[in-house]
Amino acid sequence: MASSSERRRPHVLGYVIVSREGAYATADGHYPDVLKIEADQIFYRDALRAADAIANGRHSAERDPLTVDKKRLTATHQVHGLAFDPKRGHGLLWNPGGASFDEAWQHLGLTPDSTLAVVGGAELFAAFLTIGYDTFFLTECRSASVPEGRLTFPEMAAEPGLTPQAVLTRHGYRLEHIQLLDQASDTYLETWIAA
Repeated sequence: MASSSERRRPHVLGYVIVSREGAYATADGHYPDVLKIEADQIFYRDALRAADAIANGRHSAERDPLTVDKKRLTATHQVHGLAFDPKRGHGLLWNPGGASFDEAWQHLGLTPDSTLAVVGGAELFAAFLTIGYDTFFLTECRSASVPEGRLTFPEMAAEPGLTPQAVLTRHGYRLEHIQLLDQASDTYLETWIAA
């Protein structure tokens, strides 16, 4: 692994909580109550507060007042490449199909040894499978069901029964650690790293 002085891109960390079907939101894009697990919310909140920047989709439900001033990449198809985000003074609208991640990161003005938290949705999670996560934190609430919800990665919709874990494995990641977060809801935090 490169030292911070040799590193050319930020530390990229992914965060998602999913139901037993691998869904992170309802079909209409809402964050379901069954996935609001206090231990996960504390982990997620603390991680985003520690990050230097956040990457999210246009419909992100992330609304922590202590992350409002974070630099932001908002993935959208409504721009051709990069544009300043009129809703966020520290943000950029980014179309991964029209501008590279390196270009977007450079426009944010952060150093290569900074940390980027990727918080979804599915297309953004998938884009960073190619760009590369340093670590992907997958929280699975095994007691929660979100039938016909929005799945973590687009390829899961194309292959019924495919799990987020199988997608991560397919893309060269391996499970490094698993931790029980909440026994009552059967919720586990899995730490995935590049193999």
